[in-house]
Amino acid sequence: MIRINKSTIPVALALIALVSSALYAKDAKKGRGAGSNVKVETVKKSEKKADTTGKKIASGHKLVENLAGEPVFRAKTLENSVGAVKILMKGSVGSFQLYALNQDDAAIPLLSGNDEFTSSFFSLKVGKNEYRLTDASGVVVGARKTKTGGQMVYVVPEVAKVLVGFDVIQSEPKKDPDVIKVTIEVINRGKRYNSFYLKQVLDTVLGEKLGPHFSTAENLALNSEIQVRRFDKIKYIYSGSPKAAMCVLLHGADITKPEVVSLGNKDFLALPAWVPETVTARTFDSVLSYNNSAICLNWEPLELGPEESGKIVYYIMTATGDRKIDSDAFIGKIEKQLKKEAEENEDANGSEEKINVQPEKQDETEVPKEPGEEIVPMEKDVDDESLSKKPSIPFNVDTIGPEKLDPSYVQALLDKINSLESDASSVDREEILQLNAELDAIMNKLRQQ
Repeated sequence: MIRINKSTIPVALALIALVSSALYAKDAKKGRGAGSNVKVETVKKSEKKADTTGKKIASGHKLVENLAGEPVFRAKTLENSVGAVKILMKGSVGSFQLYALNQDDAAIPLLSGNDEFTSSFFSLKVGKNEYRLTDASGVVVGARKTKTGGQMVYVVPEVAKVLVGFDVIQSEPKKDPDVIKVTIEVINRGKRYNSFYLKQVLDTVLGEKLGPHFSTAENLALNSEIQVRRFDKIKYIYSGSPKAAMCVLLHGADITKPEVVSLGNKDFLALPAWVPETVTARTFDSVLSYNNSAICLNWEPLELGPEESGKIVYYIMTATGDRKIDSDAFIGKIEKQLKKEAEENEDANGSEEKINVQPEKQDETEVPKEPGEEIVPMEKDVDDESLSKKPSIPFNVDTIGPEKLDPSYVQALLDKINSLESDASSVDREEILQLNAELDAIMNKLRQQ
């Protein structure tokens, strides 16, 4: 029998991480998804096929789908340099790399390049199932260039589509674009309402050689594990070296507030636990790697119905050499832009009301269709609003006996109501109303005591 004590737990966890990483890397190099049952269109070398925009599909590339008429390919590697930033995307694996470009246009990596860049990744959790967004996990992946950077596409069959946009913008008007705006859009491709959790691990490298590993607006140096749930004081996570720097902004403007941010050894952050378990003051070491730090971002869930979408936004500022990063000035600039846009929209809405323009009523059954995308009719779910209204079925309080005031009976009643409401296919609205009426009667009885 193997006895496990506290001293052996980190070793065991690290070994699990090693096996997990090795399996992901092995499958990623083979360019396949384990167990994937999604068909992707492959163009043979002897064929040239035009997409809906009339463009030719590159020989041997796989077309994942069209986005607003633009094809998304499982290309081997796509690169795009915009201003002082370079975006690299591996459409065949689902991984990415970010670079800062110095004055000589030399590309300085901001993240680790190990295992085809898969040590930095996104993960999606729906219900009890977690999907690491890489081709090795059975997720269909793709990538495409955009005018301002690039976009990764991840399709989890019959569950969700995740679009990750890397758009390079200016921090100041006279500077080359040097800020990466990361926009993560999650689309519910299932048939039911669900909660979609998202997290990202960034395997940083800049602060590992000379240190400090990280700093924030509140901490000048962070060289050990830490977990943060409030961001109004720390504001950002900074990682830098004499050659380059990156700054992950966590607070202000249109940034989506994370649920929790963890700094730790990259092997521990890659373990299956959805929110990493950190140990305060533990260094960024494991039995597999020394001084190997990373950032893990966990966001609050997106609550989405079928074909509904939600977005998460944050920014990564970059710099090279002796250039300084001024996050406060950048956040102030974005907030001014947002305020101006809101005022312009308010004025426009006011003008429409004055001229009494009535928008044309749209048929609720129509769904806008993107070129090349098949639209699946949404199944009508239970009317949550009608269920949340007070029941119209009367229930006599006097019929509530002592046995129904027992906490276990009340809990069983609540569980039954939740079970019925969550099963849209076989919901009995009358039964739900009856049970809610009984629950109200029990509450009234308890108040009388």
